[in-house]
Amino acid sequence: MIAEKTRLSGSLNTADFLSAWVRVQKDGIWENKLLEALCIIQNYQMLQKLGCSVDDEKARFLPHSPESSLFVNCVRKALYHVCESLDSEGLNELLRRIKEDYRCLHGVELETFDPQYMEVNILCWSSRGYISLGDKDGCGVNVHRLKSALKAMGETGLVEKLESAVKATINVSVVYTRVNQPNANISLQSSSDGSLTECRSQHSVASSCDQVEHPIVHHYPVDPNNVGYCVVINQKKFYRDQSLCRKSEVADHELDLRLGTDMDRDRLSETFYSLGFTVWIGQNLTHSDLLKSVQLTLETRVKKEHSCFVLCILSHGERGAVYGSDSIPVCVDGLERLMKDCTKLMGKPKILIIQACQGQSQQDAVSSEDIASDGPVHNRGSSTDFMTFWSTVPGFASFRHEIEGTWFIQAVCQQLLCTSPTDDLYKLFTSVNREVSSKRACVEKSYKTMVPIFYSTFTRFLVLPLHPGAKVKVSQRMFERHTFNALLREYIKDRKQKTEHKRKFR
Repeated sequence: MIAEKTRLSGSLNTADFLSAWVRVQKDGIWENKLLEALCIIQNYQMLQKLGCSVDDEKARFLPHSPESSLFVNCVRKALYHVCESLDSEGLNELLRRIKEDYRCLHGVELETFDPQYMEVNILCWSSRGYISLGDKDGCGVNVHRLKSALKAMGETGLVEKLESAVKATINVSVVYTRVNQPNANISLQSSSDGSLTECRSQHSVASSCDQVEHPIVHHYPVDPNNVGYCVVINQKKFYRDQSLCRKSEVADHELDLRLGTDMDRDRLSETFYSLGFTVWIGQNLTHSDLLKSVQLTLETRVKKEHSCFVLCILSHGERGAVYGSDSIPVCVDGLERLMKDCTKLMGKPKILIIQACQGQSQQDAVSSEDIASDGPVHNRGSSTDFMTFWSTVPGFASFRHEIEGTWFIQAVCQQLLCTSPTDDLYKLFTSVNREVSSKRACVEKSYKTMVPIFYSTFTRFLVLPLHPGAKVKVSQRMFERHTFNALLREYIKDRKQKTEHKRKFR
């Protein structure tokens, strides 16, 4: 803090300041920290002077993604984005609120600096204990009061960025640089309609992750080389079965095209791949093919060596059922029964994740023109070692953004990727409930919310391993997808404005 004040006053030049900073770095990765920091603040001229390729460094460090960081603390990165996102009026308003809150807490005035140097104010808050930036691995972070101030200003997007950064408590890069890992080639292939495509994990988690030992009495044993199988059923296109014998089973209304579901499919596939699973993707399966595919996987592809099994279904639905591509419902009880009856999975955790509705009443939306409903209700399994996670509570609709996918799947994948080596699945899914249910959106002049629900008959804790190299690759792909979606939204917005402009002058 003193060094920063001295530098700003002009008595310490930049070279002296950097030299002093380098001397106190004890982890041996100061060069990478500096390069990532320059990339984050977009000082590309300095990167070029250092002989670095700007494009390569941007691809390496993902400067615009708050959840991903190699060497710089994720929370510090997110705080920089907060400073850059607020205009001068917003920065002054934030300073005013923080000063007022600090006065109420401690009864004294908080020293403030020019909002143009907002980072200096943040360092001041940290030195006074108003916020905590945590240690070098991101542990011990506390920015609760700052989030409250931003929320009071209506800056929900910045609050979400901070929350995402706080959840990423492991500095993956520290492990990543110590590990001699193989190149994990993430190539997830979508199958053609009615087929499954296998994508095997090419890394050994055991060889690249520091394993945390847990008492076998309290934790399910997970073999890092045989973590398990994950099946993702992605139902995007629907038609109505015209056969007379099925007429009474077909949905009484036409099922819409599920735009945005491919985003959820890719997120789930890449996330479970990074956890060491073999991932299968089923695309647009009829009700009978859906059941046959799950049964075939359990009978022939799941091995007794595998530690667990995950089934993810993205579809329209109704109470107690999800729809096949032929608009005929599949009873969820039947899917649960197939999983419970698999002798190779006896005593092992079985997880069912469903993105679909459980009724017609609306709880939540993101944007009225980009949101569509999906459609089911949860039925608790009677056997142990089973967990079912629905995107919404019984009786309500689940919502899907037609470009970015669903809040529910986004939160599930984010929590799995941000896990620490001791976080069990129950804790992660509870965090998903908190994150999704805290979101608010205005629909038809009223605020709505969406509340996921999960039921568990687990008898132990389930902790899944995370391969740090694969996490970096997955984070990079998610950032690329986020960038594409941002450009797509801008394009759609521009087209709408041009169309409206033409209509006015006709």
